[in-house]
Parts: sequence; C-alpha cells; structure tokens
Amino acid sequence: MGSAGGNPWRPDLAAIALFVLAGVLVAGGLYLLWAARRGRDDEERVRLPIVGAVGVPTCLTVGLALLVGGYHAAVYGSPGVAGLPAVPVERWWLVAGLVAAACAGAAPAEVFERGGGR
Repeated sequence: MGSAGGNPWRPDLAAIALFVLAGVLVAGGLYLLWAARRGRDDEERVRLPIVGAVGVPTCLTVGLALLVGGYHAAVYGSPGVAGLPAVPVERWWLVAGLVAAACAGAAPAEVFERGGGR
C-alpha cells in the first residue's frame, strides 16, 4: 500500500499501538457477541469469565460498542489514503467517550434488569 507521495507507508509506534488496541477491542467484541448467541444458561444469562453472569442485551451492547471502537482505532492507525468512513481523528475523544458511555451505561441497566432498580 503506497502513500499519496509515492513513498511506501511505514507504520510508526502509534499506528502499531492503535492496531494492537483495535485487535483487542474487536476480539473482545466478537467474543461477547458469540457468547450472547451461544453461552446462555437456563435463565438466559451469559456467564463471562471476569464479570460473572450478565444479560444478553448487556453482551450485545458492550460487544457492538467494542466493535465500533476497534474499527475506529484501526482506521486511525491506517494511512490517510485508506478512505474508510470514520469519525475524524480530531474527534477521537468522542468515539472513546461514546464507547465508554455504552459500556458504563450497561452496568446500571444490568442492575435494573436483575430487579435491583424496581
């Protein structure tokens, strides 16, 4: 893949870090989507290794948020000629904030779903 000036694109340390972050986020998101589909128990709860049993909507919400964050991290690490649609890199904080808000918002929704909020 070449750049606009004819020089080959060489990833710097920031691009490599963004690709690693993107891989981790996408892998986590895909795992949560897979677990929501396959890993249900009798009460329609999903058992996750670190957090325990959560609802299917929580898995889907956090999984999709991680996929969106991973996609944007990969696009931000790519050269400018990639041409992939994404939120402008100057607004990376908006993407990170919305992903964090989706994940943080899933926690109170999970408590409410379990009956703690009624």
